[in-house]
Amino acid sequence: MSYHIAVSKTDNLLRMDVTGTRVPGQVVEDAKECWMRLSEEFEKDDTCRVMGVFDLTGKKTFFESYQIFENPGKFNIERTSTIAIVYLNGDTYAEDKFGETVARNRAWNVKVCCTESEALSWLASQRGIRQILP
Repeated sequence: MSYHIAVSKTDNLLRMDVTGTRVPGQVVEDAKECWMRLSEEFEKDDTCRVMGVFDLTGKKTFFESYQIFENPGKFNIERTSTIAIVYLNGDTYAEDKFGETVARNRAWNVKVCCTESEALSWLASQRGIRQILP
């Protein structure tokens, strides 16, 4: 894996900081590793709100975004989770928003944000555990 992942928990929020470089041909596999790490953290804790902060360089295609966001459930992420994702490097913003659309169309409560403050504000607006039916 070409990413470094650091996880912390504060105030009923699980934060996952991811840094590194996207490697062509490995983008989806690295993202799957992030989902799996998040799943491991969920097993340790019942926190349902997550902020992923990604400081990554390199490109990502729309198809890679589709593959990354199409079904977080296959990594044991529950639909009751509320996930805000911040991409600090805006080079792939259109691809990231497309991934958000893919996830939301499949009833996942995911939002892609440009800043941490935007992500925290959105997470705070999500009251309690939001059950989204498939």
